Amino acid sequence: MLEPNRRLETAVLVLCCAWILFARFHTYYEPLERDLTTYAVIGHELLEGRELYSDLWDIKPPAIYTSYAAAEAVFGRSELSIYALGVLCALLTLFGIHRAVFLFGRIGRIWAMLAWAWICSDIDLQANQPNTEVFINTCVVMAFALFFPTLRDELGRGRAIAIGLLFAIATLFKPVAILIAAALGVCHLIVERKRRAWVEVGSMALAGGAVWLLVYGYFFVTQRADDFTNVLFVYGSYYASLAHGGIIENLVQGLQPSALWPSPLYVGIPLALVALIGLVHGLYQGPRAIWAYYFAWVVGTWAAVALPGHALPHYYQLWLPVLVVGCGWTLGTWAKSAKPAHGIAANVVGIIIVSHLVGVAIPAFSKDAEEWSRVKYGELFIDTRNYAYELEQILEPGETLYQWGMETGFYHYRKQAPPTGLLWYDPALSGPLAEELSLRIIQDLEAKQPELLVMPYYAFPGEDGNWNQPVLQYLINHYRETALAPKRKPFLTFGRIGSRLAEN
Repeated sequence: MLEPNRRLETAVLVLCCAWILFARFHTYYEPLERDLTTYAVIGHELLEGRELYSDLWDIKPPAIYTSYAAAEAVFGRSELSIYALGVLCALLTLFGIHRAVFLFGRIGRIWAMLAWAWICSDIDLQANQPNTEVFINTCVVMAFALFFPTLRDELGRGRAIAIGLLFAIATLFKPVAILIAAALGVCHLIVERKRRAWVEVGSMALAGGAVWLLVYGYFFVTQRADDFTNVLFVYGSYYASLAHGGIIENLVQGLQPSALWPSPLYVGIPLALVALIGLVHGLYQGPRAIWAYYFAWVVGTWAAVALPGHALPHYYQLWLPVLVVGCGWTLGTWAKSAKPAHGIAANVVGIIIVSHLVGVAIPAFSKDAEEWSRVKYGELFIDTRNYAYELEQILEPGETLYQWGMETGFYHYRKQAPPTGLLWYDPALSGPLAEELSLRIIQDLEAKQPELLVMPYYAFPGEDGNWNQPVLQYLINHYRETALAPKRKPFLTFGRIGSRLAEN
């Protein structure tokens, strides 16, 4: 059975790019969830000269904030910068998938591209907006593709260094990406069984380590090394222990069916089944080496998803390139078989899979952008955006607000600098840095004295809450409920005592 010619493959690639551009534009005005507004606020403040970790405090490595800052620098402080980030990552991952499936023929590449185009904006996985996983996917699939430009080529030190650099960048978005790098590195040692493999894996590790050393060196030179390590390692270890008690417990919990394959990932079941068939066949019939790398990618991805211990839907986006590439490899293997029936089966299964993905996606695209947010998160982020615009009408020039909670959208939509760099309240509530961070918040609020306090219902301690928390005590002593701000669920608003807003 003849494969489609190159012109058809190019046409499919162009159509996939066009669909991704359209699909992301459909939710151009979707209210952003709190992770994204946090990245956007920190990115903007970095451009304004504020410092990361010593002032602007969040629990992730610096790459996500600098990416949002770069997008704003190019596209302005608007929806366009968020859209551009999401589209760029989706397109780069598409090209990475095309390259990763290259050895398995045009049939495999075509179906893999179509599958990615239709699944990469999935509503249940919250995949249409640029959270950290989309950046990691771009780096990982490109690194994976570099392992084998042909079946017989040696990896070589140059490509090993490039792989190490890509994985280093991935870990600068989220450290869990190192587990995928480790799995592939160990696999390379096992498959090659030569001294050269140790040199190549060592080159990967040295390249990745050099990147992290440079990053640490930057914070050391700018006298922020302690802040950097406190965020990523001290608080990061505590965060990982919150779910099940620690890293090992999180990995064990990650083997539970509900954690291994939760309902948001059901969309990928046909892809997973086909990829599993290909994996089993490849490990038995060959080419075993290349399928061993795929198995290592699977294991590393499972560990990367499970390690944090918090089974949030967007974490499972890390599975999407794995499933798409495995499916492309399997269909490509069938299409290259000498048996005509296998080639027919490859196209039939490809049609079924893409039809399934289209059938899942189309109902979501009948919803408007606001409804997408409602389906994914409920009303909270819609309410945050709407209330932020309402509060803009009652705040006079020069007046500012502070939110005690996690809703950084109030700063993002008002285009207001946060009065404290501690944007989320939970690190000040518990953990190894709670006392230090609480003191920092109080000092910032005393210096800036924001006129309006916004508190989501979930941040109000209630009868059984910790009313002795230092920041909360400060807020009780310096703010009282205001009648000037419109009352909107699920938020409470308070005016600073002595300000216009406290005069009921």
